[in-house]
Amino acid sequence: MAIGHNTEWTVRFDFAGNTYELVHTGTGNPPPLNNPLAPAGQLDNRYLVPLGRMGSTSARGNGVRLSGAATKDSRTAVSEVTFGPLGGTGPARGEDTVIWLVTAGTLDVRYVRMVVSWVTGQVWVDRPMMFTGAASAELFR
Repeated sequence: MAIGHNTEWTVRFDFAGNTYELVHTGTGNPPPLNNPLAPAGQLDNRYLVPLGRMGSTSARGNGVRLSGAATKDSRTAVSEVTFGPLGGTGPARGEDTVIWLVTAGTLDVRYVRMVVSWVTGQVWVDRPMMFTGAASAELFR
């Protein structure tokens, strides 16, 4: 979207609400977004994604939680990632951004690390990892 419309788009994370939102933050004039995952009653002009409900048909949800985001090298916590007209997050952010998704079962914790390139905006998703044992599951609740 940022490249296609020569503008900036920001992904804002709400860790407490377990959501992320896509927001136009640039000066361009892109078309409005249509969020097919929007719950009934959500304002049309917001592209808000509830991670715990994606793909789930149960009342409990899917159990996926947005655990955190930080810069890769300095490990500074971040609450958003802004993509510029060239695709990357620089020059405002001069290092990659790491985003963690977690789900905890009774005796295990599974997590996925995503890395956003500050140069290109490309996202790499690592192979899912798992910790086992009751103590590890309690860490992520």
